[in-house]
Amino acid sequence: MLPKVIHEFRAEFKTCEPAGECLHIEHITSYLGFENKTGYMDIYMDKFFPCPKAKFVKLLKIIKYDHYHHYELRERLVIYFQNRISNLPTEVEALQKVAADFRAKAANLKKQMKAEQTEREKNGLAPEPFNRLKTEYINNTFLAKEAQRDAKRLQRSKPTFEEYLNLLQRWC
Repeated sequence: MLPKVIHEFRAEFKTCEPAGECLHIEHITSYLGFENKTGYMDIYMDKFFPCPKAKFVKLLKIIKYDHYHHYELRERLVIYFQNRISNLPTEVEALQKVAADFRAKAANLKKQMKAEQTEREKNGLAPEPFNRLKTEYINNTFLAKEAQRDAKRLQRSKPTFEEYLNLLQRWC
């Protein structure tokens, strides 16, 4: 029996709050759901892609099972990839800006840590066992590296998305 494909698009708006700061970033999640008598599969395209080519080909085979809607699903994927490719430079730029902001915060915290340490030494006090500034510094450097890594990952995903578009165009 051919699987019944539920094809829909849901827009979910979420807010991200890294490091206790309120950054309101809207994420639009494209959702595809496939269902048959043995089970179902939900695909959140923003999380699913980029994926290995074999996994993408397997997804195309699953979409082909819906004889009535596979052209519509294919077009939805084409539009999704075209939008992702056109938005990649702005997404990369935004992530690089976030990384630069976190690096600047970490540099300011490092200066504050040194100033606090010299002040404690000047007053003859022992080093503080738990330093809040050090914890924030470590957190900001980690978030800066993570944002930079995500930006590089997005830059590398452009050829993958272009390859997906070529496969979709050859597929139907």
